[in-house]
Amino acid sequence: MLKNIKKILGVVGGVLVILGVFLPILNLGLFGKYSYFNLSINGKIIFALAIISIILSLFGRFFFLIITSVGIFSVFAYDVWKFFKLKKNLTGFIQKFEQKNPNNILIKLVKSAFQSFDVGWGWIFIVVGAFILLILFFVHVFERKFSASQIQK
Repeated sequence: MLKNIKKILGVVGGVLVILGVFLPILNLGLFGKYSYFNLSINGKIIFALAIISIILSLFGRFFFLIITSVGIFSVFAYDVWKFFKLKKNLTGFIQKFEQKNPNNILIKLVKSAFQSFDVGWGWIFIVVGAFILLILFFVHVFERKFSASQIQK
């Protein structure tokens, strides 16, 4: 019974990650909303890791979920770091340009457009799904350790 629940939770975690990959992850204001799958190869890597997680869960190989969940977290964390680094660099560039040209209408337009750049809400699904997969790994390890200690008694 518990193994079936773990399989279901593994599939749910993988499906949540897949949903997060296809939901808007980046809102660029006037330029539209973009999903993680359309932005870079990293979205496709996370998609593949989610599919592998679902397959591992269906076959009851919960021990290997550590690889897929940490992989999802790592790729996602790298892209979040890259986004905030880019945003910081662009903010610095705009501020320097604004100091040199304080009354330029074009820089005010660029500044207002840049301030509308934001992270979408698809990331929530990716983080929650990967967290479920990681918890399943730890539950599996704990069960094996607990059952092994019961056998030794």
